[in-house]
Amino acid sequence: MNHLLNIFPTPASRMIARNGFPGGGIPSQAAESTTFPERFNARSMNKLLILILPLFLIFGYPPSVMAQCLPDLTPPVMACVANLEVNLDTNQMVTIQAVELNGGCSDNCTAPADLLFRVEAGIGSQNPPLTTSITFGAQDAGPQIVALWAIDESGNAGICWTEILVLDDCQGNNPVPVCNDLLEIDIAVGESAILTPDDILQGSGYCYEDFALQLD
Repeated sequence: MNHLLNIFPTPASRMIARNGFPGGGIPSQAAESTTFPERFNARSMNKLLILILPLFLIFGYPPSVMAQCLPDLTPPVMACVANLEVNLDTNQMVTIQAVELNGGCSDNCTAPADLLFRVEAGIGSQNPPLTTSITFGAQDAGPQIVALWAIDESGNAGICWTEILVLDDCQGNNPVPVCNDLLEIDIAVGESAILTPDDILQGSGYCYEDFALQLD
């Protein structure tokens, strides 16, 4: 039973000198010894940090970053895109992805490319939503306040706000395309020309998203 007491010392027998003498006859420096929990906090933690430090260095984390990221309690620094204007399409709809509102958000521990973005209309809720895009319709024409959230790898979230101007230039009406009767193009030998829908169409105010040009 004595050998068990040596492995699991009682509070009265936890004082152990560095030279290995247990129990009685402990040299005077044994008075500086600490109890088991204190020895773990002071010594084992140092050993643990020594073991973890190379891992952070291997994966590109300098000691300064390791100190501020264990744990990481700091939310991202927010920056929203400003003065954004969007136009409703022919279906009277327009969808904006949350990442399109990112004006340069950053974080002390998470790389910008690894940040997660969420978006919602209005001033926002207390916690980040699950939505990664927002859609506006004809009823939303005009200025709209939008909240952008950024979430780092530790779950910390930051929020910023921006105003989006929703335009409805076509107002749901698309004129029938009318082409120019004659289009003259001068192309020198060895050169080329690029035609756009504006070169072919007569007038303006077309709200179609895509045009295809075909030579007959």
